[in-house]
Amino acid sequence: MIASEPRHRPEPSAQGRWILPLSVVAAALLAAGAWYLFAAGRARTGSRAFESASLGCRFDYPAAMTAGPNFVRSRAGSFLTIERHSLSGAQKDFVAALPDALFPQVMIQLDQSYREIEEVSRGPTSLGGQRGLEVVLKGKAGLSSSVTIITVDIVHAEEWVYVLRAYSPENRDAADRPDFDRVRRSLAFLDPPKKTPIR
Repeated sequence: MIASEPRHRPEPSAQGRWILPLSVVAAALLAAGAWYLFAAGRARTGSRAFESASLGCRFDYPAAMTAGPNFVRSRAGSFLTIERHSLSGAQKDFVAALPDALFPQVMIQLDQSYREIEEVSRGPTSLGGQRGLEVVLKGKAGLSSSVTIITVDIVHAEEWVYVLRAYSPENRDAADRPDFDRVRRSLAFLDPPKKTPIR
């Protein structure tokens, strides 16, 4: 009969408790730490893809958000909408002045739902590789006393003009803005669909 090799066992301490080798404890702690960092990083960076033929665009958004046919929404209720408008038949002067030329029309829409609107900042941006305009506003919805931060992005792409509007409560804007920035950074325009003649 072949004698089996003795198995390594933790040595009992003077008080009768088992003491694990330091290398085993260190390895366990390292594994636990690595798992935590992986899980935390995945929660922060996990993303999903949004693609819409009717909007002619695609983008990535954080997995913690929910998406609808033309919007993404955070768990806290902040949301970003996407609109696409055809420039077919638009005046050449208007098209040449885009994206700035469309902002007054966006303001007309916002004035219908918000009051005490103030412009916080205005500057150039880039969306989908195209030059755009970004305007940050703040205002109060309806009779509410709470302030909403509204970020409007307008970009002209081929035969279309896109308007992205993000709405966040003022106390949530700093936390939600990075998620909406991910949408803006990853925005890409799809090949325009072939136009079907109207009969």
